[in-house]
Amino acid sequence: MKNEPAYPVTPQFENGTNMTHSGLTKLEYFAAKAMQGFCCLPADDWERYNLTPANTASMSVDNAKALIAELEKEQGDE
Repeated sequence: MKNEPAYPVTPQFENGTNMTHSGLTKLEYFAAKAMQGFCCLPADDWERYNLTPANTASMSVDNAKALIAELEKEQGDE
Protein backbone atom coordinates (compact mmCIF):
# COMPACT_ATOMS: atom_id res chain seq x y z
CA MET A 1 0.00 0.00 0.00
CA LYS A 2 2.66 2.55 1.02
CA ASN A 3 1.86 6.07 -0.17
CA GLU A 4 0.01 5.20 -3.38
CA PRO A 5 -2.52 7.48 -5.06
CA ALA A 6 -5.94 7.21 -3.43
CA TYR A 7 -8.01 7.74 -6.57
CA PRO A 8 -5.88 7.72 -9.74
CA VAL A 9 -7.72 8.63 -12.94
CA THR A 10 -6.67 8.08 -16.55
CA PRO A 11 -9.16 9.87 -18.80
CA GLN A 12 -9.33 9.03 -22.51
CA PHE A 13 -9.41 12.10 -24.74
CA GLU A 14 -11.20 12.28 -28.08
CA ASN A 15 -7.88 12.29 -29.96
CA GLY A 16 -6.94 8.94 -28.37
CA THR A 17 -4.39 10.28 -25.89
CA ASN A 18 -4.63 9.92 -22.15
CA MET A 19 -3.01 11.44 -19.11
CA THR A 20 -2.92 9.94 -15.64
CA HIS A 21 -3.85 12.19 -12.74
CA SER A 22 -2.79 10.71 -9.43
CA GLY A 23 -4.80 13.05 -7.20
CA LEU A 24 -4.22 12.80 -3.47
CA THR A 25 -2.01 10.09 -2.04
CA LYS A 26 -3.50 7.75 0.52
CA LEU A 27 -1.45 9.50 3.21
CA GLU A 28 -2.86 12.89 2.21
CA TYR A 29 -6.40 11.51 2.02
CA PHE A 30 -6.27 9.77 5.41
CA ALA A 31 -4.60 12.80 7.02
CA ALA A 32 -7.33 15.07 5.65
CA LYS A 33 -9.99 12.77 7.10
CA ALA A 34 -8.28 12.78 10.50
CA MET A 35 -7.92 16.58 10.36
CA GLN A 36 -11.62 16.84 9.53
CA GLY A 37 -12.38 14.89 12.69
CA PHE A 38 -10.23 17.18 14.81
CA CYS A 39 -11.92 20.23 13.27
CA CYS A 40 -15.31 18.89 14.40
CA LEU A 41 -14.29 19.09 18.05
CA PRO A 42 -15.97 21.84 20.06
CA ALA A 43 -13.91 24.97 20.74
CA ASP A 44 -13.75 24.04 24.44
CA ASP A 45 -11.84 20.87 23.55
CA TRP A 46 -9.36 22.85 21.45
CA GLU A 47 -8.62 25.03 24.47
CA ARG A 48 -8.67 22.16 27.00
CA TYR A 49 -6.20 20.04 25.01
CA ASN A 50 -4.20 23.03 23.76
CA LEU A 51 -4.86 22.12 20.15
CA THR A 52 -3.34 24.39 17.55
CA PRO A 53 -3.51 24.12 13.77
CA ALA A 54 0.14 23.02 13.73
CA ASN A 55 -0.12 20.22 16.30
CA THR A 56 -3.49 19.11 14.93
CA ALA A 57 -1.96 18.80 11.44
CA SER A 58 0.96 16.83 12.90
CA MET A 59 -1.37 14.49 14.79
CA SER A 60 -3.45 14.01 11.63
CA VAL A 61 -0.40 12.89 9.66
CA ASP A 62 0.69 10.61 12.52
CA ASN A 63 -2.77 9.01 12.59
CA ALA A 64 -2.71 8.55 8.80
CA LYS A 65 0.72 6.90 8.92
CA ALA A 66 -0.45 4.58 11.71
CA LEU A 67 -3.51 3.58 9.69
CA ILE A 68 -1.42 2.84 6.59
CA ALA A 69 1.03 0.77 8.66
CA GLU A 70 -1.83 -1.22 10.20
CA LEU A 71 -3.44 -1.82 6.81
CA GLU A 72 -0.08 -3.02 5.43
CA LYS A 73 0.20 -5.52 8.31
CA GLU A 74 -3.26 -6.87 7.53
CA GLN A 75 -2.36 -7.29 3.85
CA GLY A 76 0.68 -9.32 4.90
CA ASP A 77 -1.56 -11.68 6.91
CA GLU A 78 -3.68 -12.61 3.88
